[in-house]
Order: sequence, then structure tokens, then C-alpha cells
Amino acid sequence: MGLHQRSRIADYIRYLRSDPHESEPFFKDLPIGVTRFFRDAAVWEQLKDDVFPELLATHPLGSVLRA
Repeated sequence: MGLHQRSRIADYIRYLRSDPHESEPFFKDLPIGVTRFFRDAAVWEQLKDDVFPELLATHPLGSVLRA
């Protein structure tokens, strides 16, 4: 968005749709290293099996939980 001076997501989406050459660099840049966590199945299993149950067991019923 910054490279093409688009300050709003809607403007950048319009740009993506209008320029067929922009989608390739966009998809190459999208899976940056820090997002690898979200694609790691073992991490999600550990969250499901260990982290979430403990977190929910100690969280006061009816209160907001944000992550």
C-alpha cells in the first residue's frame, strides 16, 4: 500500500484489481516470516491442548478475555 501511495485498504484493493502485475508481488510479500506461526499446526495443537484450557480454567466466568 505504501509503495503505491494508497492510504486506504479499499483503494489498494481497487489497485490490485486494476493492475494484473501487482498481484504477484503482493502474494510473494504476504507470507512474511512472522506469519509462519499462524501456519504451524504443532503450535495450534499446543494452544488447543495446553494453553487455552489452562487460560480458560483460571479466567473469571463472564469476564472479557482478549488475545
